[in-house]
Amino acid sequence: MAVAVTLMALLASCHTTEENYKQAYDKAVEKTRQNRGMDWDEKQAERSRANYEIDGDSIRLLRYRFSVVDDGAQVAHKYSVVTGEFKQKFNALNMRNRYKEEGHASYVVYNSKETTYFVVVEGFDDVAVAAAFIRIMDKKTKVKTAIPRPWVLERI
Repeated sequence: MAVAVTLMALLASCHTTEENYKQAYDKAVEKTRQNRGMDWDEKQAERSRANYEIDGDSIRLLRYRFSVVDDGAQVAHKYSVVTGEFKQKFNALNMRNRYKEEGHASYVVYNSKETTYFVVVEGFDDVAVAAAFIRIMDKKTKVKTAIPRPWVLERI
């Protein structure tokens, strides 16, 4: 009986609480920040700035080399409207599938430098057309973007 009481006391004290979870999460976030270093934060700030102006609209335009993940290189256009950035291919393909169900010529590209999968809702051969699409995108698609603001990826 003494063993049973001791065992119950040990099991009761080992359960996870919300406070324990929050402490572990905060510790993991801080470790991630330390591992990334200041360069990563500066790089993210640079990427978030709008750096191209078309017809009075500021858009984020980034130039990358990338490989097309799903349909082959022939589907990728010079300018792609990016609506999602994922570390896992599975998540990117799921978002791409939702766009395809709506009739968009969507595809996923992978940038090895960023180690990121970018979901492209539509591709265009002219940057002005891509910027115009971003302006009306909320009327063209019901799929919510996975990033705060869509941007244009230029293939180099």
